[in-house]
Amino acid sequence: MRVTGCALALYRLPLDPPLRLRHTLIRERRGALVRLEDSDGRCGFGEIAPFPSPGRDALLRMIRTWRPLQTDLFQRTTFDLSSLDALLAPLDTLDLKPAMRIGVQSALVTLAAAIRGTTPAAFLASQPLPCFTVNRLVTDVNALAAYRFSERQPVEVIKIKVGNREWREERAALLRFLERCPRNVRIRLDANRSWQPEQARAFLSGIDHTQIAYIEEPLAEEAELEALYRETGVAYAWDESVLTRTFPDRFPDGLAAVVLKPTFLGDMRRVRAWALKARTENRRVVLTSVFESGLGLRNVAVMASAWGSPHTAMGLGTARWFADDTIVPRFVVENNRYCPGNEDVQLNNRVLEWPD
Repeated sequence: MRVTGCALALYRLPLDPPLRLRHTLIRERRGALVRLEDSDGRCGFGEIAPFPSPGRDALLRMIRTWRPLQTDLFQRTTFDLSSLDALLAPLDTLDLKPAMRIGVQSALVTLAAAIRGTTPAAFLASQPLPCFTVNRLVTDVNALAAYRFSERQPVEVIKIKVGNREWREERAALLRFLERCPRNVRIRLDANRSWQPEQARAFLSGIDHTQIAYIEEPLAEEAELEALYRETGVAYAWDESVLTRTFPDRFPDGLAAVVLKPTFLGDMRRVRAWALKARTENRRVVLTSVFESGLGLRNVAVMASAWGSPHTAMGLGTARWFADDTIVPRFVVENNRYCPGNEDVQLNNRVLEWPD
């Protein structure tokens, strides 16, 4: 495969409502899109979306990193389509940030799939999931009081961010929510390493554990997770731990799931390795976004289809924060379910800036 055309576009999209994190309020998302083209006009697309969003100066530095790729890599390389490893090997000589590497890799994979006449998910795996459920996301426990369940749009899994406010306040809000939450709805909690062990034990005490699928990264110290599980009976999931630890020989007791964020992991082969290891160890594999735009969400969905666990809700419920999108039609999850396809991508040039 020869790449005969390549371009980078910047985007800036408002978030509505703004995204509340522990110490800040994010009102917009910035990033870039990659477009690669072959001599027959077939295109592949990727998204470079560091999180939190970079400022404009950082994006301009990204452009300076991109330009050597145009001249030193794409225009001089014949890419091997025989496997994912062969396709991505030419990138290994380059010092790329994780978000840029995964964006360029996604563009190469979608172009390779178009050339081979298959879907990107089928290029990555022999038996990708045709569809999967998507969890609902609640980023602030104070929003739980207004949450309404709908029979027309049944939800199977709700992910609730905790650790952003005082733990007693969050625990009280969660308990009130669980009182009216249907028993068939599974709850995932995500604390982003916010608590000390005594806070986590106090938070989890008295909560109906049968409705909690797991809690992501409750503790600041990963080494204390097994002890917390033994004391509380609440399973946990790795998220940040995947980024900071070496590849494990064995998975510890109480680990229910591995949450993989391709933008942070920065390499499809690394995503695949973690996913295959976790599934071999009978742990759930959850692919999740970091508030990419619709194009990035499509590419995360491709990896979820290829390597995610069957019958598992994926973390792609962030599209509803975007008032606009980088693609037309925009990325939409219908009835908390998504089916990756091979539909053509049309870029929304109204929100894109193509630097010289």
